[in-house]
Amino acid sequence: MAAYGNELAVIIFARIKIITAGYCMADLYASLRSIVDQPQKLFQIILRVLKYLSLACLIFCAIGLTHAIKRIYPLWVNDAVTQGIIVGYQPTSWHQHSSTGGRVVTTQLPIVEFIVDKKPVRFIDHFGHDIQHLQATVPVIYAADQPELAIIDKDPLKNWLEVYIWLFGLICGVLGLKRFSQIRVSDL
Repeated sequence: MAAYGNELAVIIFARIKIITAGYCMADLYASLRSIVDQPQKLFQIILRVLKYLSLACLIFCAIGLTHAIKRIYPLWVNDAVTQGIIVGYQPTSWHQHSSTGGRVVTTQLPIVEFIVDKKPVRFIDHFGHDIQHLQATVPVIYAADQPELAIIDKDPLKNWLEVYIWLFGLICGVLGLKRFSQIRVSDL
């Protein structure tokens, strides 16, 4: 008799859960239906999402710009120029996504060695270089107080490209946040 009571309790509990889930689904359906039936409410939601995406872009770009400046700032302030030699290449792979699928792209990042105070210093240049053979001589910019922080000197735009990209993203985030904060649904 006790087993029958437990089974009955489980069945009743399960039915209550099903009914509750049904009510939740009905509420969700009604909420979605009211959003679709009222275009202004849909525009409000879209604008709110765009505003938060702009804010997320702003935060992400601010963090990226801070990281890039921390890494590159010593090269701006304490830079020294010398000649280095490409002593090897480090293969680096990443997955490239596209609408037709994806593929793995492999590139060779140059390992450059140069001499500072009669000590050899090596670094990997993450933007690569046009010269594709070993023992090629390349110009190097390095921080005088941190010689391991160095880049291959290409030209002013390419040298500081990382900072420019983050700065551009930061400006776009600010403009997007400003724009999406000013739009009102009644204006549409």
